[in-house]
Amino acid sequence: MMRALLIVIGLLAALWSPPSQAQNVNLNCSNPSGSGMTAWLPCFLNNPAPLAGSGQYAVSIASATTLTIPTGAIIAEICVETAAARYTTTGTTPTSSTGIPVALGTCFQLAGLATLQAFKIIGSGATMDVEYFN
Repeated sequence: MMRALLIVIGLLAALWSPPSQAQNVNLNCSNPSGSGMTAWLPCFLNNPAPLAGSGQYAVSIASATTLTIPTGAIIAEICVETAAARYTTTGTTPTSSTGIPVALGTCFQLAGLATLQAFKIIGSGATMDVEYFN
C-alpha cells in the first residue's frame, strides 16, 4: 500500500510544475506601431512599456551608426526611411554589401540589451527612427 501511495505522489509531482517566467512571455509578431508593415524576428514582446522621451528620429545612417540606448531599455523598434539600409547585431560593422538588408520603409524590433548594444546600421542617404521600450 505504501508503495502504491509513493507511486501516485511521484506521478502527481511529475505532472505538476509551477509556472515559469518563460510561460508568461507572449510573442506578438505584428507591428505595434500600427503602420501595417510586417515585423521581423525577434518579435516584439507582449505589453512593453514605452520609455517616454527616449526616441531618436531622422537619424542619419550614412555611416555606421549605433543606438543611444536609454537606461532600462530592452526593446527597440527601428524604422528605416528615405533609402534601404543594412544592419548587424554582432558588433561587426555593416557595409553596403554585408549585413542584414532592410528595405526602405521597413520597421523591425530588436530585443535584449546585448543585442541593442551590438546593433550597427548603415544606409547611403538613409535615416532611421527609433523608439525604446522596457
